[in-house]
Amino acid sequence: MRLEFESGDVYDDEKFSLNLQGNQESTDALSLYMDNGYLQARMEPKIKKISADSIDIEISVYEGDRYKIGRVEIAGNDKTKDKVIRRELFTRPGEFFDRSAIIRSIRALGMMNYFNPEALKPDVKPSEIDATSVDIIYKVEERSTDTFNASLGFAGSFGLTLSAGITLNNFSITEPLFGGAGQVFNLNAEIGQITRYRNLSLGFTEPWLFDEPTTVGFNIYDSQLRYNYDIRRTGIAVNFGRRFKWPDDYFRGDWSARVQLNDIGTESSYYYRPGKYSEVSISQRISRISLNNLFFPTVGSRFSFSTDFAMGALGIGSTDYLKNELSYETFLPLVSVAGLDRVVLYVSSKLGYVAGIKSDTTLSPIELYLMGGNGLSGFGVTPLRGYDDNTIGPTTGSKVLAKHTAELRFALSLNPMPIYFYGFAEAGNVWQSLRKTDPFDLKRAAGVGIQMLINPIGIFGFSYGYGFDPITGGEQPSGWRFLFHLGQ
Repeated sequence: MRLEFESGDVYDDEKFSLNLQGNQESTDALSLYMDNGYLQARMEPKIKKISADSIDIEISVYEGDRYKIGRVEIAGNDKTKDKVIRRELFTRPGEFFDRSAIIRSIRALGMMNYFNPEALKPDVKPSEIDATSVDIIYKVEERSTDTFNASLGFAGSFGLTLSAGITLNNFSITEPLFGGAGQVFNLNAEIGQITRYRNLSLGFTEPWLFDEPTTVGFNIYDSQLRYNYDIRRTGIAVNFGRRFKWPDDYFRGDWSARVQLNDIGTESSYYYRPGKYSEVSISQRISRISLNNLFFPTVGSRFSFSTDFAMGALGIGSTDYLKNELSYETFLPLVSVAGLDRVVLYVSSKLGYVAGIKSDTTLSPIELYLMGGNGLSGFGVTPLRGYDDNTIGPTTGSKVLAKHTAELRFALSLNPMPIYFYGFAEAGNVWQSLRKTDPFDLKRAAGVGIQMLINPIGIFGFSYGYGFDPITGGEQPSGWRFLFHLGQ
């Protein structure tokens, strides 16, 4: 079964070798032994030609001794506490040696984003405990993921902008000057042209409450936007999450409760009216993330389904809507250099729909879908390269969203400054209702870009893309557009 060959199939030497000795998914035949303690197991195939167009394959299996894990050690972490790393590992002393658990542990350490991915290589050594035990040493090389920003600049949408903030991604509330506990603390302030854009926020997240895979946190915010529409939001959100064991431990659930005041200063002929509206909402997000790195994933996928419910229809608050979003991303390694995946194919899709349960007239403009540009010109804007900001669909927002992306990425450097180039093709659109939705009526674009991570600034990049279709209300193709990107 694991070889994926049956009598009469066409022989493929590369496929046979991978499925026999080791593939990306650890579904090869050798994994049956390597994942159950048989560290020295080997399989030797013998191919015999039995006719002009047929062969027989005989596989000799040598199991060897069955090994257990002696000690699990960590080396190279000066800031991050040992327990923060150990709780991400899937190898335990006393258990049988498991190659897949080591691979999974390296993937989990990569997702922490605290360490140089090129240096995440485990070392397996004979143990002093006994002759059939091995020690596993996880060697890490720390890098800073905290971001500090204080800048004065000019943005086309908002004119003169001022921003200042701090995000500590490896924070410790009990040792704030040293950190290393894996908590996240952020305090940010952004102002654009004083009256056009303002965002103040304070947040904290504990990803492992009581050393269990339970996430808790909060976010207090006050934001105002006067671009396409006029809205101010002031509120607090409390978050709770938990990693599941079923269907597998890549799945997790996240829930939040939010109380906020929406002060709307503009009117839409379709959905919202000026005035102050209270909003009490709950949300649920079910996701499965099996990536090996946050900035430049090379294997795995990310799936999520989220639902947001503003409970005005139940008489709780005055804002009424139900919003559902489905997204999927997958990463396929294509070319490796010196044992590291450098060329990766990335494919993603995102679908969304929002509507009022009793009436659409209390829909907050921030929950509607806008599309076009780099997504930096307003809240809730879905980027689409090759087009200017918010030029796809009505400027007051739409209820239906679809977007599909493919990128071919090449990692120029992974440390100390991760940089990758990419070529992209994407298509998307927004529609005012399900009745008007045409999934084949998509605005298409293609181009090239670069993305980089520079600490303590964060993630930013550039793209140069061509929009093949006219913008809303136009007749000519959008043409070439150069865009600056912030975040990922």
